[in-house]
Amino acid sequence: MADFDYRNALKMEGFRVIGSIEDGLPVTVWWREEQRFELAVIQVRNCFLLRATKHYRLAAMGKDGETYARDLGQLQSYLTGSFTQIYISMSAFRDITPSLAAKRVREKNFRHIADNEHQDGNDMKNDLQRTAGEIGFLKSVLQRDVGFLRLNHGEPGLLRERIPDQITMNRRRITQLEERERTLTQQSTMQSQLEHEYLRKAEGVCIMFTVCSDIQVARGPAEFTDALFYVVKEINDIHRYQIRQKLGGTLRVYAEEYDSPMISLLTSWTAALLNPRQLTALGPDFEELVKAVEEQLMVLPTQDVSVGGSTKDEKKLVGARVFRDFLKMLERVPTVSTRAIESPKSRMPVYVGIASGGSDRLAAPWELPIDKTCSIIVTGRTGSGKSFLSRTIVEGCTGYKDLAIIIFDPRNQWVGLLCPQDGPEILGKYAEFGFEPSHARSFRFTYHGLGYKLGEPLPEDLRELAQGRHIISFDGLDASSRCVQFANIQKALFDVYSRSESDAPRVLIVVEESVRFTRKGVEKEAQPAAQMAEQSLEQVAREGRKAGMILLLCTQRAGDYSHGTIGIRQNVTTRIFMQNSDTDVESAQDWLPDSREIVRLRRGEALVSNPEWGTVRISVRPPLSKVWQFTPEDTRKLVDSVFQNSAGLSSDARAVLDAARRLKGLIGVPPKLATVAEHLGITSRRRLDGIVQELQKASAVKFKRLKERGKPLVIEPLGG
Repeated sequence: MADFDYRNALKMEGFRVIGSIEDGLPVTVWWREEQRFELAVIQVRNCFLLRATKHYRLAAMGKDGETYARDLGQLQSYLTGSFTQIYISMSAFRDITPSLAAKRVREKNFRHIADNEHQDGNDMKNDLQRTAGEIGFLKSVLQRDVGFLRLNHGEPGLLRERIPDQITMNRRRITQLEERERTLTQQSTMQSQLEHEYLRKAEGVCIMFTVCSDIQVARGPAEFTDALFYVVKEINDIHRYQIRQKLGGTLRVYAEEYDSPMISLLTSWTAALLNPRQLTALGPDFEELVKAVEEQLMVLPTQDVSVGGSTKDEKKLVGARVFRDFLKMLERVPTVSTRAIESPKSRMPVYVGIASGGSDRLAAPWELPIDKTCSIIVTGRTGSGKSFLSRTIVEGCTGYKDLAIIIFDPRNQWVGLLCPQDGPEILGKYAEFGFEPSHARSFRFTYHGLGYKLGEPLPEDLRELAQGRHIISFDGLDASSRCVQFANIQKALFDVYSRSESDAPRVLIVVEESVRFTRKGVEKEAQPAAQMAEQSLEQVAREGRKAGMILLLCTQRAGDYSHGTIGIRQNVTTRIFMQNSDTDVESAQDWLPDSREIVRLRRGEALVSNPEWGTVRISVRPPLSKVWQFTPEDTRKLVDSVFQNSAGLSSDARAVLDAARRLKGLIGVPPKLATVAEHLGITSRRRLDGIVQELQKASAVKFKRLKERGKPLVIEPLGG
């Protein structure tokens, strides 16, 4: 035993010593970088005691979304009930730094409504500077060209013929840039106000917990090797199965490993982190330590954070909740009689309205967990609010850039996504749900009006519809044509997505008035086509889940799916019931505690039911886009104004646009213009420049230069 040097043995296994105590029994603490855990070794005469420990901290924003304070009780119950030895500590600082306030603003995605241009403060300032610089440059170019025309009045020539077009294009571009400058200025002002509010009303919180292996005893070199193997295996198994799979998977609590022993030891040994505000006051010599400390902190508001009269972030009294949960474990305080409704934990939440339920619950914003719904059916009589609810779901889903959305619309209602809500009665309800009338907006979708040949025609290869966002309107088609087209598109989508499995949703398929794509909803001569549509729908409902395909079916009665279509209803996991008649009470019996509730619901109220989270009653928020029955003429004007006559592009421009869309679908990012030109065999620079100008005038694409050698131009198709 005297010849055995355990230190060399640990170094050979990838450990490095980070500390030792020689007072009394000698203790050394080692760190293994690869698995990020500590190993304590205590020598007692000729014996060694080994124990591994691993430190974690909660993060406000992780891979699965935000970790709210409501998770703390569940986390504490799980930790104390699952481990024989657990250490939990909390530090909180009421005075936070400006960088911590900015961190919270970056992390928070308010209401989960689409925010496709969210930027942090530095990016926004740089964007403002670039935009202002481009405006100044274009104005100088415009002034030069106007002056040139005046000086050369009456002089013929190719240059004079092209300058007016260039002036028009530059004026249009200046107008667009000035609008973007105003938007960025408003966003920058909003961000500054939010940061100021967080400085006043937020605290920095670190919640740390430590898990340990059992103690192993070694009485010789061979036993030491075995003991080391077992503590390493145990701590790694705890991390893999009890932390990652249970916390990050089932419970949706995001915990980060400490990747350095310095901060974890500082926290556990002193029972508190260093105060970041005090460290900041010490000057630049401590910047590295300040950064290390701030990385450990969640920034959470102690009061509601409001800007412009609208609550942007609700208070989360973490310290009080941790202490309350601790006291509840000791049975020193009674159970709280009133609690807020809590939305299911989700990686893809969508804000759909305000939930309430009974005298023992408080009204609170409620989010539909898209990644946990599997497929959804919305039922309700005409006028119950189905259109509003399905619209709010789709609007929220547009905030997830990797989620494709396909809308099948028999009656041409969904074209309203292309324009903002303007109804005074609806705008008047915005404040009730935390919005302002200025929040009304349009959403970018490609519109395919098949019956009246409006908007974009369907691609020859229907599989291309699997990329982007599309509204497919069947208004004007007979039932057979409608069902055949629907079946063909569904089969093409399934062919694309069924090639691989996905844990996360990849496409949302919305079927408005879904009964019109079944034999029950068509006349006799259209029955064969409707049967094809039914089969394609049932295939997606039955097998699409593992491929990341989610159905959102809208119909008046759940009983619409029976007999031949019962397979569709059986594969729907989430039911949303809105106001309905007695005829649908029986269909709701298997899902609701009191199915008669659907008769008593008010307009705009819904009961959302899922086996995982039970049933919750919500008041549906008003949509941000326009819900309306658009006539063909209204649709033509709207589509023309949105896409600026892109349907009238030349064959060359259309070929470039179609090729760009196909390549983007294949590679997942906007392609380089040179790649598109090579793909189409376009070698003339003059011809390509003309195509670029035509596409820009039609606002069919946008171009951007990459920050790499040669600064190549990429082409981003719009409207899809």
